[in-house]
Amino acid sequence: MIKLKKKRIDVYHNQVGFLFKNNKLEKKLEPGTYRMWDFDNNYFCYLIPLTSRHINIINQEVLSKDNIAFRFSLYTIYKITDPEQFMNSFNLQNGVMYMLAEADTRLGGIAQLAIRDKLSSMNSMEINEKRTEISDLKTDAVQEA
Repeated sequence: MIKLKKKRIDVYHNQVGFLFKNNKLEKKLEPGTYRMWDFDNNYFCYLIPLTSRHINIINQEVLSKDNIAFRFSLYTIYKITDPEQFMNSFNLQNGVMYMLAEADTRLGGIAQLAIRDKLSSMNSMEINEKRTEISDLKTDAVQEA
């Protein structure tokens, strides 16, 4: 006996979908509602959010060039701009929530290292004077990630 099963996939306006059939990428789905026959439950869709995400890194300590200890917290906002590259950067077996958590961890580490490198190369007086410049820190490493 064959079960007739129609699958519905909703891709919202702030998402992009990647439809897989038998673990092979079939196609990229733009926002909309999709219906397809799925007799053997072979289809699966990963929905990648295109909204901004944030990372909070709190109470990090770093020594300035003149060996003064500073404690800082860091708030970073990022957005997935290339969902295909994002999908290719992670193990798909664990699901989207795992991929997003892993992205948060990776980007948080990169941002933390970037701010530590910047602060450790400056004197304490210079850090205090350039506080606003430091708060808008954008480095190549963070931008590329």
